[in-house]
Amino acid sequence: MQFVWDDLGSVEWSANLTRVRKSNMLNTWAYARAVRFVNQKMSHFGSIVSEGETIGLIQYQEVRLAGIFQTIQIHRGPLWFEDHQSIDNWQRFLILLNKTFPKRIGRVRRFLPELIDNTQNQELMTMNGFTRIGEGYETIWVDLTAEQQALRANLKSNWRNRLNKAERGQLKIKIETDQEALDWLLAKYTEDKAQRQYGGPDPKFALQMASELLKTDQGFVIRAFEGETPVSGVLVLIHGRSATDHIGWTSDLGRELRAHHQLLWSSMLLLKDRGIQWFDLGGINPEHAEGVTTFKQGMGGTSYKTVGLYK
Repeated sequence: MQFVWDDLGSVEWSANLTRVRKSNMLNTWAYARAVRFVNQKMSHFGSIVSEGETIGLIQYQEVRLAGIFQTIQIHRGPLWFEDHQSIDNWQRFLILLNKTFPKRIGRVRRFLPELIDNTQNQELMTMNGFTRIGEGYETIWVDLTAEQQALRANLKSNWRNRLNKAERGQLKIKIETDQEALDWLLAKYTEDKAQRQYGGPDPKFALQMASELLKTDQGFVIRAFEGETPVSGVLVLIHGRSATDHIGWTSDLGRELRAHHQLLWSSMLLLKDRGIQWFDLGGINPEHAEGVTTFKQGMGGTSYKTVGLYK
């Protein structure tokens, strides 16, 4: 196994994401550009090659200082092509990663592997010299390959009842990819985030990343209108065969009308029609965001948590 660095352009990289069963937005070209613009981190794109065959992708961000100090960040990687995510390949990858970026004075490694949290995988990381320093990413994935009737049946009954209420209210739903709609949603989100003091994506970073993805039809803003007044909005970003619910906002009237339920249901159907197979609901935090977690659990997906943050 070997890494081949920076041999792919943006078009090739995006095309290769379609070979990954469940990709994530942290490994898009747009994410790397946003990291460079907002956080001044250089990104590198690598192919994972075994016996002459490319079997996966890896992206990392780097910060160098004075030619001595270096930070290496790999978040939610690597991404394996279909049928290559075996324990044997993970073992070979970790050995290669340690060889490529060995521990040393002046180098900081932050590695959030896209590896499910279980005892076997915790031991795999420890045996290869990695030390856990934080929690993993936790979310819910919805399988969009199911028939529409099955997707609806999988919704929890109270979530489905609220969706029924929203649909009876005859909200007007609009799908938009223009900058004006994105700016509107991010302004509402930024104001709400500041007022209610909750965690979530950085608005400046989200604007930079989403602007690029929407220009290439790799995402959309979906809004619900009561008459001519927008009462709720969601930003969905697409990456390969998967998509992520990245940012949302709902007014008091929107909550009363259950507009967010209808927007997410409509997003699922739109993504399904586009051939998207997996929908990441954008992360959950059962301890600190119980209400949001309960809402997302009502959508009938499967809980998923990565093994942790390592150095």
